[in-house]
Amino acid sequence: LNPTIILCEGSDQATWVESLNAMGYPTYCWVPESIDEIYNMMIEMGELLGVKEVAEELVAGYYARIEEIKAITANLTPIRTYFEIAHQSDYGEYGKYGPYTEGGNTPFDQMIQIAGGVNIFNDGEGYINLYDSYGEEAFAEISKRDPQVILSPYWPGAYDFEVTSLYEIMTRPTFEQTQAVQTGRVAYYDSSLMKRFGPRTIKAIEKLAYLLHPYYFSNPENSVSPWELGKIDVAENFPAPLN
Repeated sequence: LNPTIILCEGSDQATWVESLNAMGYPTYCWVPESIDEIYNMMIEMGELLGVKEVAEELVAGYYARIEEIKAITANLTPIRTYFEIAHQSDYGEYGKYGPYTEGGNTPFDQMIQIAGGVNIFNDGEGYINLYDSYGEEAFAEISKRDPQVILSPYWPGAYDFEVTSLYEIMTRPTFEQTQAVQTGRVAYYDSSLMKRFGPRTIKAIEKLAYLLHPYYFSNPENSVSPWELGKIDVAENFPAPLN
């Protein structure tokens, strides 16, 4: 394809930069670790593509919208939020991994704060494998922090083994003790929207504000509602009916 320039985002992609530059393709990669770095990335991309003023105008609009959201959430009680990046997987002899979440001072943590929540694992750092940190007590540790909302990733075209059913989450050991399960506030979030940083990050924040404070925010336009993302648990073994 002989590209004029290559732009990429993410730590895995960052490993490509040196070899691609050596092949003669100007390559730039970003690994944003905060909201500011996401928008700085956009401005830098704009400058590389010769449209820096357009990028700056877009970013200024995003920051203005963030301030509008914060003006509302500043007067609301923060909602304790457990934001699951990926569920726990058991690889037998190779061990268990997860569930995974994000610690404090990450883009996800900041998005939750802006949207009127508090990340229950904001005392951790970066990408956290909770099984590494708490072993068999990983689920109990989540319950101890008593989230009021539990959010789990879902995306169009996802395979059953990739997605955690809401039933599985609500019946995890000790999760019945959490306010989130007791009040039914366990929901999916659009994984593509939340995890791919860029122009849609502001919509991701608006979506989080709606999920955390539905009486004060509307579902953003051109955004799939959490109910439309609902996944019927056809693969689950349902419990016996109540008498």
